[in-house]
Amino acid sequence: RWASCSTDTGAIRVSDRLQRMPDWVLDYVLAHELVHLVEPGHGTEFRALLAAYPLADRAEGYLQGWSAARGSTEPTYPDDVDAQDLPCE
Repeated sequence: RWASCSTDTGAIRVSDRLQRMPDWVLDYVLAHELVHLVEPGHGTEFRALLAAYPLADRAEGYLQGWSAARGSTEPTYPDDVDAQDLPCE
């Protein structure tokens, strides 16, 4: 989990693992959480809004590579769940 947000308060919490990553990766994670304040799931609308961040694909790949290098097989942010299935992460 890279970050989480509370849709009730708008508070965003960021993992300290992001401290050593490039700023554009942190920006992507923050953009991801900000989009959750508008669209709680990871569906089509969510992905369309997040695509406005110009380095979204690059940052997603960076996080996936970082996770894979450490042996994680979990997706960075799953694409195949509905808003009802996944809380704001």
